[in-house]
Amino acid sequence: MKKDILLEKQNILQRQANEVLDSLNLIKVLSKYGEAKIVGSLALGLMTWPDIDIDLKSKVEINDQDYFEIVKYVFGQENIKKLTLIDNRESFEKNRPRSMYLGISYNLNGIDWKIDIRYLDSVDAWAEDNLKQIKARLTEAKVKAILEIKTAFHNHPKYRREFSGITIYEAVLYKNISTVEEFKEYLMSIKIDS
Repeated sequence: MKKDILLEKQNILQRQANEVLDSLNLIKVLSKYGEAKIVGSLALGLMTWPDIDIDLKSKVEINDQDYFEIVKYVFGQENIKKLTLIDNRESFEKNRPRSMYLGISYNLNGIDWKIDIRYLDSVDAWAEDNLKQIKARLTEAKVKAILEIKTAFHNHPKYRREFSGITIYEAVLYKNISTVEEFKEYLMSIKIDS
């Protein structure tokens, strides 16, 4: 796929993601419970599919009452297709911060969006620091390489299980991987069949 088409798609997804956030009034509502930060591909300008990641740093400490108030609000919105709730304070999910997770499947104008909210204490909110490190290393060529690799691997059966977007970012930014073929070789070198 031509890299300019991937950049155009990324820009369209950015605009649509902001529509999703506005239509749900999500950042304003979440801000009642702490500091809501857009993280992940939306924050980095590296979107390849309709996915939004938000860290919600609690004002004091994460608690069930605030979490379920957020769930209640989201559940009451139109076009919500599914909610996934995970108490990850005891490390249910590997390689994830201690948090209470709310996964949202939301349909806007016929497009299904996945929204991941991690409600966490500030000590567990490391995604923002990762963003700063990634942004500092991004160049136009690296953005294009990441978009191409993410697009090629987004339906891979081991994506999100054995490797993630962060794996792709690290390969491009720190290992100078620049093509899909090089990334396949990189996965094999870290013992993941591609």
